Amino acid sequence: MQHRYRGTITVWDDDKGFGFITPTNGDPALFFHISSVINSQSRDLVGQRVTYELAPGREGKPCAVEVRLAVAGDDVRMDQYRPKQYRSRRGVTFAWVFSLSFLAAVTYVSINFLSPYVPTAYAHLSPYLVLVYVVVSVFTYMLYSHDKGCARSGSWRVSESTLHLMEFLGGWPGALVAQWSLPHKNRKANYQVAFWIIVMIHLVTVAIVSKEYMLPKLDGLRSRPAASEIKIQFL
Repeated sequence: MQHRYRGTITVWDDDKGFGFITPTNGDPALFFHISSVINSQSRDLVGQRVTYELAPGREGKPCAVEVRLAVAGDDVRMDQYRPKQYRSRRGVTFAWVFSLSFLAAVTYVSINFLSPYVPTAYAHLSPYLVLVYVVVSVFTYMLYSHDKGCARSGSWRVSESTLHLMEFLGGWPGALVAQWSLPHKNRKANYQVAFWIIVMIHLVTVAIVSKEYMLPKLDGLRSRPAASEIKIQFL
């Protein structure tokens, strides 16, 4: 017996007799034909919650078949169909390396730059800025995991605005790891655009702070006399 999946009909062309189902777990919409609907006499299908099975369609892409209105007790399991490339080890490795590299950069900048420029009473806290990233990232990862569980069970989801807020507050490294290790939210184009904008904001901020710290040091090195000049002056 094939597993059944859950979703909502979001696009329907009654004249042509086909439409698209948006899976509950946030996967890309699936094509289906009117001939695949087995328990509905209505032609007004937009907004209908349905269950369905997966079958290969054109060009190997999955489509929905055996579509029927959702009934309590259906054996529904989500996220069974996942192309291998979205579970790749490369994605997980990239997420960990990229996130840890950023945290290392934050640690370096906070210790070498922020301490002299914050109020004396709080100067000892600046080296621990990286801990804020770590704590918020762990919490963000947990939110991703919870949201994925909700997607599988069809229960109330964590809003994308909440996830993006946690990413903006410093949890994006944990979000990146969650996206590839769970996996979750790594195939929604609009979500990924917003996510990487947030990442770039953090990267640019760290880059600007690093530049402000490194330029005085580089100027100091340039202003030092060369060894040959020191030797001539000594003679």
